Amino acid sequence: PAGFSRLAGGDSACSGRLEVRQGRAWLGVCHGHVDLRAAQVVCRELGCGAVLAVPDAGHFGAAAGPLWDGAFECNGTEPLLSACTRQPPRVQACTS
Repeated sequence: PAGFSRLAGGDSACSGRLEVRQGRAWLGVCHGHVDLRAAQVVCRELGCGAVLAVPDAGHFGAAAGPLWDGAFECNGTEPLLSACTRQPPRVQACTS
């Protein structure tokens, strides 16, 4: 089964915009809701090593579907993004 998070739109499984799974759907995460600590957790979860950058919105193109508008609060040491404190998603006009 698929995990809770993935990177999409990049040139490898370790680059791209962050998307999170809700049920069977993947939701793009709103820009500004992923900080360096959350990125560290995602890279660890995906087996990608150290964070190289957290690019601005639109760098990897817009998400194709609905967006997750909940912020992640991570301390950077969690093994999985799903272990971070998070706000529930809601559909909102934001950029991915």
